[in-house]
Amino acid sequence: MSLKFNNEGDGGNDDLMSAALFVDTNDKDDDDGRPPQDGMEYLRQVIKERKRVPDTVTAEIDPEKVPVKSSKKEASGPGAVPINIQSSPSSLLSGRHKAAPPPGCCPGVVWQREQVKQFSEVRAKLARHVKLTKLNGEQEKHKIPDKKNEALWCHLMLGGEIWNLVNKSREDEDEEEIPKGKTDVVGEPPKLGFVTAMPVYVCEQVLEYVISWLEVTGWRAEYGPWVYTLLTRLEKPLTPDVGSSLRDLALFCAQQRLEFASKVEAVEAGGVPDDNIAALNLFICLVAKYFDQGDLVDREEE
Repeated sequence: MSLKFNNEGDGGNDDLMSAALFVDTNDKDDDDGRPPQDGMEYLRQVIKERKRVPDTVTAEIDPEKVPVKSSKKEASGPGAVPINIQSSPSSLLSGRHKAAPPPGCCPGVVWQREQVKQFSEVRAKLARHVKLTKLNGEQEKHKIPDKKNEALWCHLMLGGEIWNLVNKSREDEDEEEIPKGKTDVVGEPPKLGFVTAMPVYVCEQVLEYVISWLEVTGWRAEYGPWVYTLLTRLEKPLTPDVGSSLRDLALFCAQQRLEFASKVEAVEAGGVPDDNIAALNLFICLVAKYFDQGDLVDREEE
């Protein structure tokens, strides 16, 4: 099959698309500096301006003029994750990179495929359960905290001790007074009824909270059930904010995996030396493979 384009006139690439509205541009001089007097005159001015603009524009960025910023939040706290930030401004333009899996800690392709399959099945079952609870009105039985109440969510999920660590790390950053954590409050693992009653937009906000807490406290086993649960409630396609949060989660897990691997003895190739590493591998796998962040996939050749 052959294609024939209309190459008449000086329209160039514009002739590859059929015109939706005919505009007569012949023998018209609309460049006298005055505002357009009617719709056709405005369109003629737009067409002439468009032809003066190049198809590709390149911005020249001077790396020396890019300010170097460091975050106290990333460098403070008892379990803060060390992030390798080079002092060169040009290095900041290249973005952050995921830490390669340490020897003996990279999950195999078959394992990753199986985790994605199981996660997909859990999401499908949970979605059916959410629809059922909506029909039966069971969601109204659970009182969901305000998504803006970060302190309450932290107490509910992880306890007052974690909130005190988060609070301490933010003393120099927040102008408003942050409520102190109640050390007698112990967090609870997620329950099905409560999770299904959480709106998706609340799950997205809480996930963002959890990632910020992780950066302060470091990985703890009690985070695992909540992170997995929140991931099951996210909807695809992802919004840009949620996609960014998931990438932050995967990068954090990769960095923490390096720290845990340095504290355990070497094992045979393909083995996982620590339960925490297995959890971190799982979340990196789900973010990369299920939520389509392919550049974060664990590969043994890294």
